[in-house]
Amino acid sequence: LVDGGQDGALPNLVPILFPKPVGLERLSGGPLVVHKYYRPVESRPRADALYDHVVCFPCHSGVAQASDDELHAALAALMR
Repeated sequence: LVDGGQDGALPNLVPILFPKPVGLERLSGGPLVVHKYYRPVESRPRADALYDHVVCFPCHSGVAQASDDELHAALAALMR
C-alpha cells in the first residue's frame, strides 16, 4: 500500500472490497468519514459492480481517535 510516487509515503485511505454492494446511503453516521472509490468513467457491468462493492476507509493518524469497537462496528455494519 505504499504510494509509488514518493519513498516512504503512505496513502491516507485504503479501498476495501465488500462481498455485497454498499450503497451511498450507508456511508454516513459512523465514527469515520468513508466514501466510495472513483465512479467508473463509463458505465460497464463489471466496473459498475466493482464500484458498488468498494468503500474507501481512512488510514491516517486521525483514525486512532475511534476505538477498536467503533471501527469493528462500522465495518460490520457495512458487511450487512
